[in-house]
Amino acid sequence: MPFPSLGTPREAHAVAATVALAAIGSAFVFNYAARVTPFAGAATLAFGGAYIVGVMAAWCVRGRRWPLVLSALLLAGTLALALLSPPENGVARLPALDVWLERVADGQFPYGLPVRPSGFPGLFLLAAPFWAMGALRLIPVVGLLTFLVAIREAKSANWLAVLTGLALLPSFHYEVVVHSELFFNASLALLSLWVFEEARRHGWTALVAAGALAGLLLSTRLFVGVVYAVYSAYAFRSAWARGAAFAGIAFSVWAATWIPFALWDPERFAAFGPFTVQGLYLPAWVTAGGAFIALVLGWRAPDLPSVVARTGWLLLGLVALSFGLTVLHRDAAPTFFAGFDVAYFILPTPFLLLALGRMISRQPHAP
Repeated sequence: MPFPSLGTPREAHAVAATVALAAIGSAFVFNYAARVTPFAGAATLAFGGAYIVGVMAAWCVRGRRWPLVLSALLLAGTLALALLSPPENGVARLPALDVWLERVADGQFPYGLPVRPSGFPGLFLLAAPFWAMGALRLIPVVGLLTFLVAIREAKSANWLAVLTGLALLPSFHYEVVVHSELFFNASLALLSLWVFEEARRHGWTALVAAGALAGLLLSTRLFVGVVYAVYSAYAFRSAWARGAAFAGIAFSVWAATWIPFALWDPERFAAFGPFTVQGLYLPAWVTAGGAFIALVLGWRAPDLPSVVARTGWLLLGLVALSFGLTVLHRDAAPTFFAGFDVAYFILPTPFLLLALGRMISRQPHAP
């Protein structure tokens, strides 16, 4: 199969997603290379070019065994990296989960701590089984497994190109090294869309269960609301009653997870809780505008793969806008190092990877 020719919309979208992912990876390369070498710019350009060539080369490879081989290698490498990386690494994501859960288990209010836990309670509920087993560092591995299942569900995906795009991303390996749960969080939100698709084809019991799951995942980070706004506008545009029921259940479960903490210590929850901390990344007018755009994108989406791709682009735009607003208040270089956490560019990554794999090809689907 030849390289993409941009002759079809899917080819153009796949190439655009590849370039966007190369830019995300380049941000990480520049961020960390600039700390150790004066040639960070050259290293960044070299990485971006190599990433695009590597993914495009994967589009040309045929055969069912290669996706299996790369899946196995990626899983084995991710597991080894997670186990060998020290738990203390200067990044507070794992300690934030650990301390939050430990304090709740001890009957202490979990927000307003030096490690600054920013997630809603649902995030910590999802992490609780790992914490109980002393295995919080394995969350990125489960995130990878979750993403592999999502690829399987997206039957139109070019399995090998998607895996290559992930394997070449330094931002993903950074997630593993620092034991972060961002990729896990985003992959769960992505996979849940196929769960919702299955549920909406059945009766009200399935819809109630789907709404409860949506509420739990909404209670992780606010970006999940963007994902579900796009999906709901697509899925329920001709089924308003079912859509209202789905939304009502989701918001009820979401509220039930954080209201007890707001009542527990109203002052500290208002000052240090997830609304306040996550609200620092985008002003209210951007959040409202993003919600409106999400609804429009979902309403006009022709199918679920389009919902996934549009969600990825919207999330990328919001994270980039947050970065840009930070730059306006700081010089560019300090922004990379202190003013903005480039790790948040991982949030659109699972969605863009599936958009990358939408190109029509003779590559066998996921085995």
